[in-house]
Amino acid sequence: MFWKRISHVNTIQTNTLSFSSSLRLGDTSVINSRSDVFAVQREREIFFGHEGAVERPETSIFVEPIPLPSCEVVDSSFYHLCPSIYVDSIDINGISSASIVKVGNIGCAHMEARVKNIRQLKPRANGNGPTVIQ
Repeated sequence: MFWKRISHVNTIQTNTLSFSSSLRLGDTSVINSRSDVFAVQREREIFFGHEGAVERPETSIFVEPIPLPSCEVVDSSFYHLCPSIYVDSIDINGISSASIVKVGNIGCAHMEARVKNIRQLKPRANGNGPTVIQ
């Protein structure tokens, strides 16, 4: 198990908390958070009907295993003179895509965000430029 501490926070201000993210005060045993984002940006409004199918090759990032580093056990000992965590003020613009803001102890955390962006832009007047929308 992990150390038990008391978290004291005067103020927290955030504008946005989204997409499998969390804002946590106090001790937490386990956090698992995952966010899959598939975004298509087009200069012309058109929908082909097959965007976002996970089995399609261009979206394989959502099913590929992520290689994780091996974990090492480290023997350590701590003595906390004060069993509390004191925070005066936290000001955050945004927390997004499987992120965490944490004040306190955590036993185990696994955060995963996979993002696939596709941008299809109109061709330039000179014939050179981005991907053509058909």
